[in-house]
Amino acid sequence: MKMKLLPFVYLSGTAMILLCLCVSPLNDVDIDDFSLIGANMSISKYFGSASPAWETVHVSVYDKNYASVKIKNGGVSVNGTAMGYDSSALYLCYTEDNLAIVKNTGYQFVITLSNGAQCTSSVRTPAAEFGAATAPASFRLGQGATVTWTDVAQGSPVAVKLSIESTKDSANHIVIDDAGVPDSGRFVVPPIADTTLAGSATLELTRSAAGTVSSKLRSGSIGVTYMFSVKMTATK
Repeated sequence: MKMKLLPFVYLSGTAMILLCLCVSPLNDVDIDDFSLIGANMSISKYFGSASPAWETVHVSVYDKNYASVKIKNGGVSVNGTAMGYDSSALYLCYTEDNLAIVKNTGYQFVITLSNGAQCTSSVRTPAAEFGAATAPASFRLGQGATVTWTDVAQGSPVAVKLSIESTKDSANHIVIDDAGVPDSGRFVVPPIADTTLAGSATLELTRSAAGTVSSKLRSGSIGVTYMFSVKMTATK
């Protein structure tokens, strides 16, 4: 059985899971039963303060042993667009990098078996992205910082994570990791007493949404991740 590492990230609630899959023997036969396969479907859109948004769609189809499946004489589509299959050194999954990911929009994933049978899973993207998000280029640890964004879904949860790679020990220190900050378009990084953590800081804001997986599949997950990421310098 051919083995490959698959750094495939998918959303299950708010948890991101890293899968390591091998190639399934089902690749060589016609598949006519949905109970033989499961699927993890993810939509991801990443925003940076100085670069355009990057977006991608991934679907990992797998068998009962979680080995990767490419459906013979079948395939996967999203909103009517057929997805290609990436069998490169890094991935074993269906991908689509040219589909526009729009907020508050429904996306339907259709899996087609070898005999033409189909099942549909669906998800709706979050009602807001982040819009014009701003953060200071640097901040003093003892004073904190304020980050703002213009596209707001009032009160909906935004996950906030702040990590600092300290010049003291080159280690990555997670200073803030809160999955349930109510969206107000503003987050205040509180003063950080430990000034030895001065270094390169990365702030991540994340919105997520889960959808409905077809009951025909043996298992699976479907979700959307919107992430804004910015680099700052944390000083003493």
